[in-house]
Amino acid sequence: MAANSGLKFTLSAGNDEDDSNNYSPGRVEHSNVWTVSAYDINDVFAISFSNFGNPPIEYGGPGVNILSLWKNGGTNAISGTSMFAPHLAGLLLAASTLDTDGTVRGDLDQDPDPIVVSAVLDVSISGPNSLALGQQGTWTASATGGNGSYSYKWYYRSADTNNQWNGPVSYTNSYSTQMYSFDDYLDLRVDVVAGNGVEGSSIKHVACSDCEPGGGGRPLSVDPNN
Repeated sequence: MAANSGLKFTLSAGNDEDDSNNYSPGRVEHSNVWTVSAYDINDVFAISFSNFGNPPIEYGGPGVNILSLWKNGGTNAISGTSMFAPHLAGLLLAASTLDTDGTVRGDLDQDPDPIVVSAVLDVSISGPNSLALGQQGTWTASATGGNGSYSYKWYYRSADTNNQWNGPVSYTNSYSTQMYSFDDYLDLRVDVVAGNGVEGSSIKHVACSDCEPGGGGRPLSVDPNN
């Protein structure tokens, strides 16, 4: 079986208002196979069609009136457990770790299916919000929501870089630099990955406290009469 070789599959539970264990491929149970039921925009189980059963169903997903590309061009809003299966495949590609956010209401087997979401880190950056020209600053990243060790990549952008991200400039949880004379602001971004593959990012804007706005780093004009 392809799943035994490490390939991942997403399956629709089926649309027969019945136990998915009675249908193929929805009845497949494997660590690399995820089977999904359907719910509507209010997180209510699609009782008019969705199959049920835990196992093999791992998650519930949006499957009622889902806008989709259609044959011969155009789009169509249709319903079915197969409407969420490709979305789940996208989540599996985008993040190696999945999370849940509540459960479906009104599940026909009375064992509510979890609502799947992509797991993300909560990342914050602490440090100064502004610097004077030539002043040094240090910023530290904190991340929660993952397991294992964390890896960090810091990037920066400024007036001198034409607002384009540059880096990585640091691979630790902190980064230090100064406000250079050719900048009038500094944006910092840190991308963090946890040991279990969960990712997160945060951006901090650092203003130049003694620069003219848009002045390319020129010091503020001083009125000698004041």
